[in-house]
Amino acid sequence: MTVDRFDQDPMETLQALQDQVADAPAHVYEVVSSVEGIADFKHEAALHLIGLLVDTAGDVNETEGLEDAISLAEEFLERDLEQGHRSRMHYYMGNAYSSLCQIEASESGRWWWENAHLEQEIFHYRMALDPEELTGLSEGEACQMYTNLGNALSRIGRFTEAIRQWNLALSINDSFGPAKGQKGIGFTNYAQAHYDRGQASVLLRAAHDQLDSVVDAEYLFPTMREQFQRYHTWLEDVLTDDVLDEEFELEEYSLGDSAAEQQYRQWCLDLGLFLNPLNDIGPHSIAAQDVFHLGSVSSSEGEKIVSCVGFFNQMKQEYVSSRYLLYSGLEADEPHFADLDVHLENTLDYPVYSFNSEQVRIAMRIAYSLFDKVATFLQHYFELDYIESHKVNFGNVWYKSPGKNALAPVFVDRENWPLRGLFWLSKDLEYDSEIYVEDSLDPGATELRETRNELEHGYLKLHQDLWPGSESEGRITDALATSVYRDEFESRAVTTVRKARAALLHLTLGIQHEERMKQSERDDDDMMSPFRLGRWEDHWKR
Repeated sequence: MTVDRFDQDPMETLQALQDQVADAPAHVYEVVSSVEGIADFKHEAALHLIGLLVDTAGDVNETEGLEDAISLAEEFLERDLEQGHRSRMHYYMGNAYSSLCQIEASESGRWWWENAHLEQEIFHYRMALDPEELTGLSEGEACQMYTNLGNALSRIGRFTEAIRQWNLALSINDSFGPAKGQKGIGFTNYAQAHYDRGQASVLLRAAHDQLDSVVDAEYLFPTMREQFQRYHTWLEDVLTDDVLDEEFELEEYSLGDSAAEQQYRQWCLDLGLFLNPLNDIGPHSIAAQDVFHLGSVSSSEGEKIVSCVGFFNQMKQEYVSSRYLLYSGLEADEPHFADLDVHLENTLDYPVYSFNSEQVRIAMRIAYSLFDKVATFLQHYFELDYIESHKVNFGNVWYKSPGKNALAPVFVDRENWPLRGLFWLSKDLEYDSEIYVEDSLDPGATELRETRNELEHGYLKLHQDLWPGSESEGRITDALATSVYRDEFESRAVTTVRKARAALLHLTLGIQHEERMKQSERDDDDMMSPFRLGRWEDHWKR
């Protein structure tokens, strides 16, 4: 289709079509799907056209239209675009893949582990949220992008990271209803996955508070409002009046005796780094403890029980040590005495050498090492013998061979939400995928992986912000080093520790799900899956 078919003013015609979407999506889809290319469309018109095609194809469940929209979007992304347009197009692509997932789910009804459309959905939402692009977006657009990414992460079981995305949306607009409602649903599912009923009750109350504030909002889409109302009604039925009326004391807890300890614990709370689900509700003092533990493990072999519990204890200790080293290195405001009288030659490229920076380096190395240790734990717990122990890593433990040619039978269609979330977390760190830009589900994973590898095996050189960088002519060059600005490196270290926390939380909840299923089989009590509404209803009504 050419611009002429749009009466010489494509934007006016597209806007008129936009006004008809709610009442006549099939008609609008018929018009926009007849477009054969976007070569004759300027940026704004092409962007609007593809957005309409994505929305209406999703409304009428037209797979072909969604695939055409993705092809047009890929063509659009080859253009030289102004700030914001690239982000919007990645968002539309994420929406297109999301609709393809919904159509596929309605047809197959499978409980996915692997799903290429879902992978692409998450990847494009992340690309849409490129910090350099966000400045070209309105607040509403950014809120919706964070919310949709959170929804996708929650769907695959990465609930702690989903909450972070909804919080980022609410940090822009604290009354953004879609993020509040989805956060309420996220807390509900989190509670149902939790083995501790006391903490789960706090999560459910937090879920009710979120939903209660938006459930009747007039601006919500009808399907969204219906979903929020369904969860809200269930919560009011499950939670007693006493629980709903009770004022939970979340802030009346000590952060320690000394000012130094209090500052450290507050820092952990603010970054959400405690191994405690209540820290995902917010930086409340009640969460300033690492209470999460592996819980009971059943086995006919006593040695296996001891190994599982002992190994988790070790990983937990390594995590909290990594976290403190990160804090100590980031928060230090003066040189450490260990640096006194240490003679270093000046290489004139503003390098950073200090005990404080070394603590951050060590913190990242320890945190990153936890991923492969989680893989070793899974291999032992599920008694996987497909891959030799010394070749197992976080990326391949899920598969029948190191080549990742097929998911291991023990995981195929396994209805374990947090364990599946752990599997999808491993996709952030993949290095041999043929699907993604930068070979990962996470556009920033390449930097994390390369930074960690240089820390362990190479020469990572940190520089002050004064260093002109590789783009400056005539700068001092260190050809052997991988150079990183200190601020960038510290950000990567925080991200790594966050991912390590998520891995340990997912591992714990995933194992406890398995143990509940074993207990159910032993007791023959026909226990429902803990990831469906109603699983613990009787417990909340006591």
